[in-house]
Amino acid sequence: MKKRIKAGFVFISISLALELLILIYSASYYRPDRTADKLIASGNFETEGGLFIFKPGKNNNHTGIVFYPGGKVDCKAYIPLLNKLRRRGYTVVMSRMPFNLAFFDINAYKTAFPSLKNVDKVYIMGHSLGGVAASKAFSGSGVFSGLILLGSYPMDSYRSEDILAIYGSNDTNMKPEKNPEKSTSYVIEGGNHAWFGNYGVQAGDGKADISHDKEQNEAVCTIVKFTEE
Repeated sequence: MKKRIKAGFVFISISLALELLILIYSASYYRPDRTADKLIASGNFETEGGLFIFKPGKNNNHTGIVFYPGGKVDCKAYIPLLNKLRRRGYTVVMSRMPFNLAFFDINAYKTAFPSLKNVDKVYIMGHSLGGVAASKAFSGSGVFSGLILLGSYPMDSYRSEDILAIYGSNDTNMKPEKNPEKSTSYVIEGGNHAWFGNYGVQAGDGKADISHDKEQNEAVCTIVKFTEE
């Protein structure tokens, strides 16, 4: 009996310690910059529970995108990028992740799908660690037309023609060799890891030689080409 009580106490202690470590780790996260804050105030999206829904209006290209934000980044920092996709006709749904870490809700796309209306095909896209988590969802769901990685790489091996990998030439956090050999890759010259979002400078990242707008616009143009092929 004493052994059981001791084992139970050890298990509870370890669980509490892990929870505390997660809280400490996730407490220091990247927040939206002023550009993102202005777009947040503009109301070019809808919120529903933990979802941010971007609707295209009359220029609907009938393509949906589920987006997973990068690790330890407030998801609102990606509103400028997703708003650019909205203006190009995409319906985009982004999930707010527990502790700002997509790995705690890899199946978030299941909650996002009911908000993807009037679309003929859906892609899943993620930035950084969000892209790795999105790749896991992509491999296990069978419902997506393709996987779009921003400064990221897949967790497992997939049919390479279904993958678009975009990264900046100055991204020192990216490991391009981890992407499948025949996947569609696009390098943004002068871009870095953090500029896909609007949350400032990221630790360990290279310095960008271009603006947020230029990097994001180039990424959007590449996504349009990939999804229209």
